[in-house]
Amino acid sequence: MSEEQLLYLGYWLTFLAEIICLVAIVVFLIIAFRYLRAIYKRSKFLARLIPLDVREGVVVKKITSQYGSIFCNTKKVDIIVETKEKRYVIKYFTPSVIKNINLFFITPNRYFITNVKGYTLLLRNVGFIIFARMFKPKRIEETFLRMTHNEIYEVVKGEKHLPTIDFDSYSTKDKITENVLMVNPIPLNIKYINKNRFEPLLSGDEYESFKIFSTDGFLKQLDRETD
Repeated sequence: MSEEQLLYLGYWLTFLAEIICLVAIVVFLIIAFRYLRAIYKRSKFLARLIPLDVREGVVVKKITSQYGSIFCNTKKVDIIVETKEKRYVIKYFTPSVIKNINLFFITPNRYFITNVKGYTLLLRNVGFIIFARMFKPKRIEETFLRMTHNEIYEVVKGEKHLPTIDFDSYSTKDKITENVLMVNPIPLNIKYINKNRFEPLLSGDEYESFKIFSTDGFLKQLDRETD
């Protein structure tokens, strides 16, 4: 191989290496943004919860790191919140740092998630099909487009397991104890299997040994109790 050919090959190898590095950086930034978003939402929740300790007589006891569950699910309870009448034993649950997912419980310890790949949109007057990927347009029916119901999902990495949460160690007879699985960030939908049918789980709904709450739903619950 001549010197000119080697120089030409070197240019192409350098260009290819730069492209690979650029793609790696973009992927890293996307993943980092998702985790930073989850951390931000957790810190926002704590910033609203902690002041209640002073104003409303709500007792807040942190049991573990408040951000560890974003990276790893364990059986440890994360935080306890007590009002005058109730004791909430809370486990943070972050099934995915991606917002556009659906969460399906098979049992309290088994679940799977589906990733929303997109929605089919139709131009009202022309009938032209548009594929909108990875997001759900808001108020689309009020504009030129209308959404069909054939949402496209993809199961992500099969069935997953949630460790058996040690709620019982923190129960008390002095107050009503409620076990809480706090899902954050919130998926598009949370459902469970009931007699071969998928039933929705909303914030505040009870499922087996615990209640499902979003951070906003839980704070609203506290507001109702402390009014």
